[in-house]
Amino acid sequence: VDKNASIDLTNQNIMLLSNQEESDAPSTFLEIRGVVKTGNTVISSYDPSLNKPDLYGFHPRPFVLVRDGGSMNLYNSTISYLGFSPGGFENTTLSRPAITYYNTTNISIENSVLKNNYYGFYSDYTNNTRIVNNQVFSNTKNAIDSHHATNLYVFKNHIYNNGNQGFICSLNCLNATVASNMVEHNGVGIGLNLLATHSIIKDNIIRFNTKLGIFVQNSSQNLVINNTIIGNQYGITLVQGSNENKVMQNTLVNNISGQIIVEPDSQSNMETENMVYTSKDLSAIPQKVKSQMSYISDGEMK
Repeated sequence: VDKNASIDLTNQNIMLLSNQEESDAPSTFLEIRGVVKTGNTVISSYDPSLNKPDLYGFHPRPFVLVRDGGSMNLYNSTISYLGFSPGGFENTTLSRPAITYYNTTNISIENSVLKNNYYGFYSDYTNNTRIVNNQVFSNTKNAIDSHHATNLYVFKNHIYNNGNQGFICSLNCLNATVASNMVEHNGVGIGLNLLATHSIIKDNIIRFNTKLGIFVQNSSQNLVINNTIIGNQYGITLVQGSNENKVMQNTLVNNISGQIIVEPDSQSNMETENMVYTSKDLSAIPQKVKSQMSYISDGEMK
């Protein structure tokens, strides 16, 4: 869809042909430099041998690329079974996300589903992005991954069962707000990485992620406030020169290897009014926090 062109995909089910040969080039992709309109739109891959979507993320599956001022906002839509790793298991550095936004502004992903992709959402050099009230799950690698993002708003999403990052913003992200999301059962919950500044992580429930709940890495002047962080390997970590961040009023329960970790190379951070609990003393835990915990019969958290 070239500049000055548009296409209306509302109420359409789009299946893009998947290449069954394990080569570097996909058989099909959708590149958007103009305008694509969505609403109740479904976009997925198509495996002709099975007459259904291609389930295998190491085939050259199709993907969507919105670039250089193009526009494709998602409303009440589903993106599934797209994207792949050209290098297979050995090299995932050139992976194709399901949908990528590059050098674009004013992006909206709302009331939609991104599922069973290789990466879900990926962006680079974007401004004014809203990701609101979506289900993002069962993606092989990262669910939501942004780079060089300014004014990114991620609100009231359920992000779960993704293989690596639930949400990450890195490489010069500025003014990201990640608020009121449920982020659970991923490899990592929420991360600010590599010179992310003046960003806020607040009011999220972050639980049962395999590695980290929240991490701030080589990033400064961010605020982590009023999050509930339960049953991750680590709760909150500030590492690799993460300076002048504020970690305030968070509630942490049963994060296995550490609740709040600040490495010595991270300086001038403020930690205040954080509450740390263990399920061994259930009576001390506020009821609203208990409601986010799961128990077996002997009272221990699952």
